[in-house]
Amino acid sequence: MDISNAISVEWGYEQHSCPITDAEWTQIVQGKSLVKEVPYSYEGQDFISEWFFNSKARGSLYVTYDDSAVGFDGTMADATITLGGVVNAWPFEE
Repeated sequence: MDISNAISVEWGYEQHSCPITDAEWTQIVQGKSLVKEVPYSYEGQDFISEWFFNSKARGSLYVTYDDSAVGFDGTMADATITLGGVVNAWPFEE
């Protein structure tokens, strides 16, 4: 799958990505809360991850998987941000 816009973080020694639209990116940058569910597979099993943008504070990123286990708890500055296929830095200091 080609993901030209995505936020990616690592947990369990694997990189996981959340595809986002341009409108969702605008919402994230504006500090608005956004929650997305993203399916993924691990060792032949299917799971759902939940991505919480700006839920704790502006620029926060919290990802759960497999019924609320925490995969990532940090900030957007710690994530890989890919927009239009190009890796970018979080545009704000938190």
